[in-house]
Amino acid sequence: MESCVNSLAYYCCCSLFGFGVKHMNAARHFRRYFSPKRLENIYSDKIKYRATVGMDRIAPKAFEDKLDENVQLISQKVLSGKYKFTRYREVLISKGRRKEPRVISIPTIRDKLALSAYHQFLQSSFGETVQEPLLHTIVGDITQEVLSGHFDGYVKIDITHFYASIDHRGLNMIFKTFLEFAKKCLRYHSSNLMLLFQ
Repeated sequence: MESCVNSLAYYCCCSLFGFGVKHMNAARHFRRYFSPKRLENIYSDKIKYRATVGMDRIAPKAFEDKLDENVQLISQKVLSGKYKFTRYREVLISKGRRKEPRVISIPTIRDKLALSAYHQFLQSSFGETVQEPLLHTIVGDITQEVLSGHFDGYVKIDITHFYASIDHRGLNMIFKTFLEFAKKCLRYHSSNLMLLFQ
């Protein structure tokens, strides 16, 4: 996906237009989330006990044995805009007779760590703009509404084939358009760009 829609162009463009992040430009903020030390912390907090084998067949133990080397590689490639994601490993889970199995897509441990760092960066930068309520908050709200007695029924909806129905060509066109826009911004604001890396 154009090296994750070209990380470098993305976070530089954020800085030029001053999106989100208070007291710190987005480029510096982005670099902080992808520092080797920060990646190690994210691995310990979010990945370590939930890691599974992806397409690269690297087991959690093998990844952790070379943790320093792995976080250095992620940091270096993301910050240079050269990080490439590996294809997901797909696992089929049976849903019973006469039902299509559920497809579970499993990223490599390295990709899972990079995605977690991207998620934390975006949440920190744009959290005030894009609210993401916690699951237990949603469940609590629903429970309170049910107990209130205002409703006497509910509708159960099962959305099927959601990801398979996404128009990937259209999505890629959006990403390419954004990438071209980011590159133009970087060309037209080269003087500001120099300030980002001082």
